[in-house]
Amino acid sequence: MVPKLTAENSVLRMKDPCFIDWQGTSVLPQALQWCVPHLAEYQPRLLQADGQPVLDVNGFEEVPWPADFDQLNPSQQEIVRAEHRIATRNVRWNQLFLTVPKYAFLVAWPIQRYLHLLTQGILRATADGPHTLRYLLVQIKEIWDEDLSELGPCPYTIEPDELRRYQEEQERLERFDDALSRLSIQLRCTRDGCVDPEVYEFSMHELARARSEWDEVSCGGPFPFKDRRWGQFLR
Repeated sequence: MVPKLTAENSVLRMKDPCFIDWQGTSVLPQALQWCVPHLAEYQPRLLQADGQPVLDVNGFEEVPWPADFDQLNPSQQEIVRAEHRIATRNVRWNQLFLTVPKYAFLVAWPIQRYLHLLTQGILRATADGPHTLRYLLVQIKEIWDEDLSELGPCPYTIEPDELRRYQEEQERLERFDDALSRLSIQLRCTRDGCVDPEVYEFSMHELARARSEWDEVSCGGPFPFKDRRWGQFLR
């Protein structure tokens, strides 16, 4: 299992695709290799005017086409087809796992969605900070405690003060992520600060104004971008 198998780490070449950014790769035990790779995960990208997804996707059944698909113009249909392909790719992975009994059992086990990320959370804590690891431990503990009669006592404890500090940090990170998303739209860049050459001058002009308007308290952290410096892990 390759946790870094994500769309932003893929590069399409003329003959075949390749993947970059392998420093976060970890080899997981077979028991933890049930999850769908990030590259095959599905998050709705195509939304209706009311904010609801255009496609009705449950992750396991065939994805139906929109009722008005035939009334769309060719360019609109192509966009819907691309969204449908991405959603169907996720369904095919889930269906594949259901054909293997031990994986099918794990799909229904709530803890597994966090457990399979635990190894990566431990290995990446030094580079990325401990928050992801804390998040996983809190989620596992909450689910574990709901099923004590079946699982027995959880092998670790989280003190009330630890939980309070985690929740405060979680709220700060949510503010930071929201501010970072708005900033990347304003600067026309990716969330890690990459800018296309054709909009570089515009982005640099906006960068100075955005930095002066940034409030570390309300935005949850320091200004994340600096020219020619990679800033994804400044959070």
